Amino acid sequence: MENSIDFKEILHRIPVGYALHKVLTNEKGKVVDYIILDVNKAFERIMGVRACDVIGKNRTELLNGKDDSMFDWINFYGEVALTGGEKEIQHYSSLWQKWFDIKVFSPEKYFFITFFTDADKLVNEKEFFKRLLCSLNDGIIALDVHKKILYTNMAAGTFSVILPKDAFGKDISDFFRFEQIKEKEVFLSFIDKAYEKKESFYAEFTTDVLSANNRSFSLNFGISSISDPLGKFIGLNIIIKDVTQHLKYQDDLLYASFHDSLTGLYNRTFFNEKIDQIDTAQNLPLSLIIGDINGLKLANDAFGHLEGDRLIVNAARAIQKGCRKTDIIVRWGGDEFIVLLAQTPLSSLDPIVSRIKEECLTQEKGKIELSISLGYATKTEESKSMDELLKSAEEVMYTSKILESRSIKSKTMNLIITTLHERSPMDAQHSLNVSKLCKIFSKKLGLTEKDCSTLEILGNIHDIGKITISDSILNKKTSLDESEWKEVKKHSEVGYHILSSTHDLAFLADCVLFHHERYDGKGYPKGIKEKEIPFFSRVLSICDAYDSMVSGRPYKKSMTKKQIIKEFADCSGKQFDPELCIFFIEKVIENL
Repeated sequence: MENSIDFKEILHRIPVGYALHKVLTNEKGKVVDYIILDVNKAFERIMGVRACDVIGKNRTELLNGKDDSMFDWINFYGEVALTGGEKEIQHYSSLWQKWFDIKVFSPEKYFFITFFTDADKLVNEKEFFKRLLCSLNDGIIALDVHKKILYTNMAAGTFSVILPKDAFGKDISDFFRFEQIKEKEVFLSFIDKAYEKKESFYAEFTTDVLSANNRSFSLNFGISSISDPLGKFIGLNIIIKDVTQHLKYQDDLLYASFHDSLTGLYNRTFFNEKIDQIDTAQNLPLSLIIGDINGLKLANDAFGHLEGDRLIVNAARAIQKGCRKTDIIVRWGGDEFIVLLAQTPLSSLDPIVSRIKEECLTQEKGKIELSISLGYATKTEESKSMDELLKSAEEVMYTSKILESRSIKSKTMNLIITTLHERSPMDAQHSLNVSKLCKIFSKKLGLTEKDCSTLEILGNIHDIGKITISDSILNKKTSLDESEWKEVKKHSEVGYHILSSTHDLAFLADCVLFHHERYDGKGYPKGIKEKEIPFFSRVLSICDAYDSMVSGRPYKKSMTKKQIIKEFADCSGKQFDPELCIFFIEKVIENL
């Protein structure tokens, strides 16, 4: 046999490792070993052996027990040598510490030829890319020409109902569980189109699937054809991106752009974007209700923005409950709401407005009573603009607001004063004392009855801004520290804002703001001086200081009349208006 092989010289020159073997059998004809008859130079190089060291020797003799492979090579090669045919295998040899691609065939019974290729580089590259694909966050699926799965990475398994290790050979239609049957049909139609078109196919598709543990994912599928180096179609590649969070972010962004964050109602942007779709002939008669919360600014100034936010949220709830599900409710601005009512005549609006008013009374009770002034209008002709409709509704609303707002603000002012006095009985007594003193002082000054009454009121409300100061500071028994004084000194500005929000007492706002200014310009909050300070503030400043001196404070003893006179004399022209101060000493203190 050895001498009859053709092309032996060619086999010795090829760059692929070549070896000729003959199997050895026992008396029963079973292959028990094989002997090497011939090898080429490439075999010597790949295997790292010399031909003279291996030719004529059998496998057992050569390895001498060194082979730790669990693979039965004798049986593998023996089957080929006895039955003919050919086989291929890729194998890692721990003895040689490298990968081999091995092809084996039998030219004649009892003989077999092996061709060895060093597969280390190829296998390492495959392993590298396999690990790379496994490490990607994107899911990857490779399909063969029969739509069967060749490969999936771990990320793809996250979205499927089949584990990656069990996916090989499965049909792609069984890999995913779509939330909607129609979506599965669309997905499979893309797969079918890819196999019909084959080369140069690409499509994208986004849908929702359920994983094995019923977790929902929004996935973007990129489906593309795979071709061999000659351009022949050999399958499909599917890249899967998890876009769940991205779509949620987009939805949240869209929601936020069209909704008010506090109430959840539509916002003004939505109104401006969608009004052309609403203001159409088919929606006629189109009605509009506008509502404005009464006393919101006063609530914010007196009780803080949390109380103001409570009013806004409750107003939104009242309007929602009073309106129909088909009505479009918009938070128009800080304290304003708009309701658009399609195909609604003017005659239908009174019951809706009444329901909103009734719902205001049922809302959660807070510090301030919820009150909304409402106005409405209807357009029956397409030619009337939305601006005109809005203006008509506003005119009605402002008419009702004149009465309603004044009433609620008056109630709120009384509530603020009552709340403050309940929290600090000492401040309640102080305000009463200052009010009486202002009346006495103003009469002594010869002011008009109107001015005397004004100063009397001013004395009673001058510390209204203390409503925002904590109880711990208001009722502190020891001297205030620097940070606490800083907080207390804000009360004149807070009082200014509260009074500015009212109709009846707004004219006293400046007097409250400046009642802690000093004649020499060293007071607060603005540091103005002399006649820049309003006259009423200068009068109030003296009355306020006198009651503090005569009544004392928990951290400061009350003063005698003699001490008080000396204090005023010392502070004349510095803290107090010198003319008013002298007059107060001479005409008022002596008679108190």
